[in-house]
Amino acid sequence: MYIKYIYIVAIKNIMKGVLMASKLNYEMVCGITGEQITEWKDVTFITTYIKGEKVTIPLHINKWALLELHNASPTSKKSREEASKSEAESVSEDVAVEDAVLDVEVMEEVAPY
Repeated sequence: MYIKYIYIVAIKNIMKGVLMASKLNYEMVCGITGEQITEWKDVTFITTYIKGEKVTIPLHINKWALLELHNASPTSKKSREEASKSEAESVSEDVAVEDAVLDVEVMEEVAPY
């Protein structure tokens, strides 16, 4: 019951913007990295329904680690942008190689030896 009270008070204060840059009152270890989370600004919060009641709860996951996992997905926007950028670079390299080969062939046809 005490932990639930701490979560409720913390969430209310965070929503007001009071605790966002303050230290945590208790130890919280990230479930992804295993590193300790020290400030509220690094905690991931979710809003969900529990027993028909809408609640916002802190997860023991560093939001930056979660963002890295999100970006690692091949369907995330960042991954798609990087894939299209690397595809465009490889296409431009192929074109450059083809141009160089074409120049050599033209030079061989024109050369008088």
